[in-house]
Amino acid sequence: MSDFRPSGFEKKLIHLGVKAPVFCMDIDVSTNLWAIGVSNQVNITTGDNQDEYTAATQLPPPPEIDTKHTENDLCIQPRSLHFIGGGRKLVVSYLNHGIVTWDIAKKAVTWHVKPPSISQIASSAVCHDMNALVVNMLQDGICLYKIGSKRAIWKWDHEADCDVQCPSSISFLHGGRAVASGTITGNVCIWNMDSKDLYQVLLHGGDVMQAVATYQQGAWNYIAVRSALKGQDSYIKIWKANISSYLPDPCSL
Repeated sequence: MSDFRPSGFEKKLIHLGVKAPVFCMDIDVSTNLWAIGVSNQVNITTGDNQDEYTAATQLPPPPEIDTKHTENDLCIQPRSLHFIGGGRKLVVSYLNHGIVTWDIAKKAVTWHVKPPSISQIASSAVCHDMNALVVNMLQDGICLYKIGSKRAIWKWDHEADCDVQCPSSISFLHGGRAVASGTITGNVCIWNMDSKDLYQVLLHGGDVMQAVATYQQGAWNYIAVRSALKGQDSYIKIWKANISSYLPDPCSL
């Protein structure tokens, strides 16, 4: 990237056979597999040297759930995708249907955390080294799971209640020692994975911060956040922290 413009990249098309919003994506670089959540579908395609890609595998719908646990909302909508197991499995976090791990070759469910043990999901993130999944829910807070376990091992409550439901992102950072999540109150919260305490809050003047992405390079960790519900006034802010010590220094802009 240079001046927020891509450099050294080329455009390639992926034909999915449907014109609908793309909610989430993931790439497994070891197998060159792409997973794309579009509309109510999860499609998987193999990258190659061609100029165009075509969806090769479409996963089945998630297992049915009882409507009394979903506020009568049975809409199938993938919110986050995560390859695990060397690209042989895919973890899908659905808005209403919980967390499902698929065996891609068999198109079979190997793990399912379903309502009412988990509520509507906004986003999720995987830490492969810890075999852990953190899930950001629309209303009930943030839950931490060991992949394969149906019971959350920890839960953080959202910092404030609000009538507005705006799905926000979540991401591991500091090598899996912390979790960062956006909020509808404008704060980006950073949670320490060892103590489970709230380590730092990044303030954004009350703006809804919906998108959160993290990146680590050497001793520095970066957090990029994007505002929502601001139209042409939307903005991206990037924070950084030196993580050379066990506990990271406070982030600075």
